Amino acid sequence: MIKTESTLINRYTDIRASNLMHHVRALASNAMRGRMPGDIGYRNAMDYVTNYFAQIGLAPGFHGSSYEQAFNLETCRVLSASVSLTRSGYDTQALIPGEDFICRSLTGNGRVSGDMVFVGYCSDDDDFNELEGLDLQDKIAVSFKHPPPWHEGRPVLPREKANRLKKRGAKALVIVPNPNRKQPDRLSGSLVEQGDYIPGFPLIVLSEPCAEKLFDDGRVTLSDCQFRVDTFRDNVSGPLGASMSIDVETEHDANGVSWNAAGYLQGSDPVLSRETIVIGAHLDHVGIQCESVIFNGAQDNASGVAAVLEIARLFASGPRFPRSLQFVLFGAEEAGLIGSLYYAKNPGQPLKDTVAMLNLDCMGAGAGSDMRGRKAYPELFELFDLMNEKYVGIPDTNENHPPGGADAKPFEDAGIPNMYFVGMHPYRHLHMVSDTPETLNPALFEGITRLAYLTAAGLGSRA
Repeated sequence: MIKTESTLINRYTDIRASNLMHHVRALASNAMRGRMPGDIGYRNAMDYVTNYFAQIGLAPGFHGSSYEQAFNLETCRVLSASVSLTRSGYDTQALIPGEDFICRSLTGNGRVSGDMVFVGYCSDDDDFNELEGLDLQDKIAVSFKHPPPWHEGRPVLPREKANRLKKRGAKALVIVPNPNRKQPDRLSGSLVEQGDYIPGFPLIVLSEPCAEKLFDDGRVTLSDCQFRVDTFRDNVSGPLGASMSIDVETEHDANGVSWNAAGYLQGSDPVLSRETIVIGAHLDHVGIQCESVIFNGAQDNASGVAAVLEIARLFASGPRFPRSLQFVLFGAEEAGLIGSLYYAKNPGQPLKDTVAMLNLDCMGAGAGSDMRGRKAYPELFELFDLMNEKYVGIPDTNENHPPGGADAKPFEDAGIPNMYFVGMHPYRHLHMVSDTPETLNPALFEGITRLAYLTAAGLGSRA
């Protein structure tokens, strides 16, 4: 099956946790500012990876002339945000960014204040309408973050809610957790949105302890409200007996710029080198707010980027494999796979000659692997399982996850076999300021990266 197996045995152990963690610490440092498109921190990360590609001897991945591929997208930097809460019988409380609240990353700007009105899930369906007859003029609306159980498969993003609410006179939207969810809610950042930017209409996300204070009147709790709506479809919308002042300053660009990065390694076989294996990870994360709240993104996805860099170094420093290798670091995955979708339409190497795509995302935390695509591509996983059993021995869930997760999706849509390498990680740090290098498991990280290298080497060596 593999012509160069002795080479694999001699070299895969050169992937070491110390080198991987070095890259993670650099990419998840405060200097990278959470690697958000539109922020200098993402540019710093691009410089880091493209300089590394050049240093280890990879050719430019875009038509032999550039390591970078620019594309356009909406960007929004939250320069500052202040929020204060006033409840009847209490002093006004200034909320702490990163602890009590964050902004939705594509929030509108503006200075607003007003009484707060709970709108539940913001439903306006014919069979369940939480907004009908509700006075929202000059009010600040409060809505659950996650969809109701009967809409779990089609969540409504904040901007879509905001447009409904603004038409009814509201001035801002405050998003609160669903406290009864099995997976505890967190104060997590997100760049995914639908619809146009809404200037003058801030979008604020509260922590669960802060959100509970809005309902602290001795009669009802946030959990009570969710139970009544979820179970009985009771309409619990109405005034909350609290007011809020919000002041958000943003730097918004509807036509911002971000980049993919790629390096290329030509294969050794005159025929097989026309075929390419893509090894990819997303470089971006959800950024920085108020110049102080930094979502460093060590697990998501400095870990995957570090793995790509180490695998690239090992391939570039040793004997060439018959097939060619394209190492791609995608931008704006967190905004909805924008970079990988753009790459699939404008590939650095022809997609028709791409034999497989290995996606490396959230690699380094937990106690095992949770690979995606097993059922769809048994031949790829036969190779993966062989390498794992013979050389590494990491537990894998062996679940039949669907293929095409995250940045593998555009390749799946193009009919390219794909694998998604991911650690069996605890989700409590995902998109949170707590996602720092200390949360990673270096031994697991090393093992999964070695497996990705071995799998790629097997694919690169097959006749």
